[in-house]
Formats: sequence, C-alpha cells, structure tokens
Amino acid sequence: MDIRNSLGTFMQENRREIWFYGILSIVYPLNQVVLPYYYGKALSNVTTGKSIKPVIYYILGLYAVIQFAFWQLNNLDAFMIPRLQSHVRNYSLELIMKAYSNQYQEPDVGKIVTLLIKLPTVFHNIAHNLRNFLIPTILITIGT
Repeated sequence: MDIRNSLGTFMQENRREIWFYGILSIVYPLNQVVLPYYYGKALSNVTTGKSIKPVIYYILGLYAVIQFAFWQLNNLDAFMIPRLQSHVRNYSLELIMKAYSNQYQEPDVGKIVTLLIKLPTVFHNIAHNLRNFLIPTILITIGT
C-alpha cells in the first residue's frame, strides 16, 4: 500500500482545510517567540520606570489572537481527523479489494478488519505529532 498516495489524495481533496492549517500554524511562533519578547519588554519597562501600558495591550492582543487560532485549530482537528480516518479506511479497502479481485483465494477477513481498525489510529497519531511537534518546531526555528 502506498501511504504517500493516500495522503496525497486526501490533501488534494481537502486543499482549503490544509491551507487553513498552514495559516493557523503561524500561531506557534507567536506563542513561543513573539509573546516572550513582549514579556521581556514589559519587564524591562517596569525596571526602567517606563509605561508598560502599550506593551500590555500588545500582550493582551497577542493572547486573543493565539487563543482564537488554537481554538480554530482544535475545531479543524475535530472536522479533519474523522475525514482522514474515513479516507484511509476507504483507500485501504479499495486497494485490498483490487489485490484480491483477480485471485481465486479468499482474503483473510480477520486480518483485513484488524488492519482497517488500526491504520486510521496510526494516521491520527502521525497527524497529531505533525501538528503539535514537528511543524511548531520548524516554524519556531525559522521565527528565531
């Protein structure tokens, strides 16, 4: 089974949502790079006796943007993960049926069902790790 083919077709079918994921991923550098910068700026203004009011407004604005973006990412996950699991099951079942269509032997249904149950969970874990670890690390590295 070609997993790249399955993910490629899924991404083509859901271009708008994938693009939205990319836009919302900007929240990771905001949370890990920009927000600590403004924390430091606020502390610096307190120690030097400058007004921290404008910096606090920036921090509150960043918090609002970050919270909204993470909320949208969670909503998008709730929408996309079941779609991904359904796509993987359908794609896998089609491949299995094509493989056994010209053979005169009975497919082992127990193994097929077991694989179809486990495979979407594996893809879900991969998507979770990409969203929460790999993509943020890359974006934060670029942002610093």
